[in-house]
Amino acid sequence: MKKTLGFSIVEIMVTLVISSVLLAGVISIFDMSKRTYTIQSSLSELQDNARFIMNELTDELRVIGYFGCRLTSAYINPFLDDSNPFGVIVNDDVIPGTDQDDYPPSDRLVFNIDKSIQQELILTPANEILFPSNTIISNTIPLTSSSNVLSSNAGRVIIRDCIGADPYQASGENTITLDRTPDRFYKPPIDFFMTRGNGATTDCVVGVGNACFSTVLYEVRADDNNELGLWKTVDHGSGASNPQLLVEGVQNIQIRYGIDTNQDNIPDIYVNTPPVQGTIGQPIVSVRLTVLMRTAKKRGIKCPFNKKFFLDVDLDCAVCEDNGSYQPLEKNKELEEGYCHRLFTTTIGVRNGVFPF
Repeated sequence: MKKTLGFSIVEIMVTLVISSVLLAGVISIFDMSKRTYTIQSSLSELQDNARFIMNELTDELRVIGYFGCRLTSAYINPFLDDSNPFGVIVNDDVIPGTDQDDYPPSDRLVFNIDKSIQQELILTPANEILFPSNTIISNTIPLTSSSNVLSSNAGRVIIRDCIGADPYQASGENTITLDRTPDRFYKPPIDFFMTRGNGATTDCVVGVGNACFSTVLYEVRADDNNELGLWKTVDHGSGASNPQLLVEGVQNIQIRYGIDTNQDNIPDIYVNTPPVQGTIGQPIVSVRLTVLMRTAKKRGIKCPFNKKFFLDVDLDCAVCEDNGSYQPLEKNKELEEGYCHRLFTTTIGVRNGVFPF
């Protein structure tokens, strides 16, 4: 009878050891790949949120206070002191929903907008001279779009060129018919603005410079789960709305206002708070915006980056260094561990900030 050969106990043990080492390597690679994917996915979401915020605030700030051609004799500063939004004094050193020293203090962006202006119209005579006429045909401005642009088929239209602006009562859907023939020749470029309200008793726009303001507030807040984000509150004149979450992951914003002191349309200094409303000779021509983002949710994975982020040298911050820098995982590990951070900075030209004096 032939003897059957098998593996010895030593051979089996060696095989198990080698297999365990190989399996541990595979598991380690898989775990590393999973962590890398999670981090990269979170950073991609962070960048998308940052891009949204930059686009949102850039669009708002670039046209803030804009009302057609910029030839005017008076400068109206639309920015407000961030410690007094909606006329209520607030502590601007504390992020709402957090304790005093949890995070670096974040600025608030507060400004007025003219709520009477609902939208700018794109009309066919924009590149043509608009002539006064007694005929109904010349009294009608055809739209390039067939949409219904006037609420209740009635409202006001502001026609503006570089000479000035004039309000008209108007009606129409696919075309706008003015209540009277144009008062004068309008030369291109011509801007057409639709305004809210209807009827001759409308208070918001009776003439140029008689505006009806809404106040808008952007601020960083924390929710009940200590997740930070950018929130928006609006007061249309009847009381502030409840703050609405605009986007997650916004941890800090720093706003600096570029002031043109010598009327060359270039910012000469940047200040922490805007000049008082009506200050002559200090137009805000640009806004420098710094946004510190962090991943929207804590993933339980240590971020591989432990960076310093320079917010502002004058920042009064318990968890910052003397030069205004903030190192989240070093200075605030308990609250910041599990998040990744990125800093974004841009300077936005204010379209309405350039005025001759």
